[in-house]
Amino acid sequence: RVIPNSRLVFTGDTYEAEILVAALDSKQNPEVIINGRQIPAENGIAKYSVNASSTGQQTYRGTIKVKGPEGEEKEYPFEESYFVMTPSLTVAPTKMNVFYANVDNPVSISASGIPESQIVPSISSGTIRRAGNDWIVKVPLGNKAVVTVMHNDGKSSRRMGSAEFRVKRVPDPKAYIANTDGGPIQKSMLLAARALIPRMPDDFDFDLTFEIISFNFVGVRGGDIFDREGKGNVLTQEMQNFIANSKRGERIWLENIMARGPDGNRKLGTISLTIQ
Repeated sequence: RVIPNSRLVFTGDTYEAEILVAALDSKQNPEVIINGRQIPAENGIAKYSVNASSTGQQTYRGTIKVKGPEGEEKEYPFEESYFVMTPSLTVAPTKMNVFYANVDNPVSISASGIPESQIVPSISSGTIRRAGNDWIVKVPLGNKAVVTVMHNDGKSSRRMGSAEFRVKRVPDPKAYIANTDGGPIQKSMLLAARALIPRMPDDFDFDLTFEIISFNFVGVRGGDIFDREGKGNVLTQEMQNFIANSKRGERIWLENIMARGPDGNRKLGTISLTIQ
């Protein structure tokens, strides 16, 4: 009986198998020959090993020779096979092709033929941790981060490969009110909306949210500047009254808009409105 350590081996590793011969004759160490090479047996077990240098299915044939009770030689042929493959590693952010700084980046890591429990990743900058079937990477702002993956089966550890990623700052959201970021607007629509909403760019495929924490409401009427600070994202009653009394063509600016995100505060662009 042949018991291999594994029937799947990576190039550069060693295929190993134990050949149990004691069952044929417990009083002697039978002769084991594989591919013309004699394999020594001890205590009824012959250990066969070979370097995995060629890819694909590999087959070896052997013969176990024992002496019968009358001294005659008996042969028991056997055949075994195993598969050799080149390590194939995939490290892919599940949301995009870069890592964003100071936020959780979900990452999928897989290696052909390797159980997930034996995959051990590390990162050159930041942290990487398991999250269900995937991993979460968090990196500081910089030029790049390299994820290196090891295969650890409990007996040995070998490097599977690495992948390099660019690190970028999370882009600024844009502030909107009444579904516009500026331009002409009906007074009734502005009063109905009442709140500033931050939106991420359309091409930013990532589940991040910002919240407006403060802004300035600025208007001009009768030569006087009306400038009020707002906390949060909702227009105060005083601001709404100013809008309600506005005339066609008057201008309103929402400026110094501050938004809080997962990586800190951002100052957003001004919303310039013209009452219609």
